[in-house]
Amino acid sequence: MSEDRLNTLEIHVAELERTVADMSDMISDQWKVIDALKGRVKLLTQQMEDAEFSQRKNLPEPPPPHY
Repeated sequence: MSEDRLNTLEIHVAELERTVADMSDMISDQWKVIDALKGRVKLLTQQMEDAEFSQRKNLPEPPPPHY
């Protein structure tokens, strides 16, 4: 193998390693965002359920079926 070809391959491998590291960092950041969004969705879901329960609690009870 010529030295130029070896240098070219080493440069290519170094670029690929940097790309993989960058992508790994991006994926890690995306997972953090996903986890935060899951928490917000869970909180909003709970708030909606609480609001619906409060509304149902304040409604008058429907008459029995024999009316």
